[in-house]
Amino acid sequence: MVELTQLDEIPFHLLETIGMVFNYFDPEDEQCQELKEMILQKGLDKIITEVTGIDNQKILGSIKQNVEKYAYKVA
Repeated sequence: MVELTQLDEIPFHLLETIGMVFNYFDPEDEQCQELKEMILQKGLDKIITEVTGIDNQKILGSIKQNVEKYAYKVA
């Protein structure tokens, strides 16, 4: 994923997919549960950087926007 930071243009479809992945939850999936726990403990911003290895603020902002965009909303 670090190679994304070397592109001139941000591939929006990949950033949207990353946003969807951060919202995926399966109670049977141990890694999924670990990711959710990490987000609760450290916060979304830090975990996005930690998991992706990306430090480009523009790309991180786009990922966070997509995480929020695809978050499951309970009415």
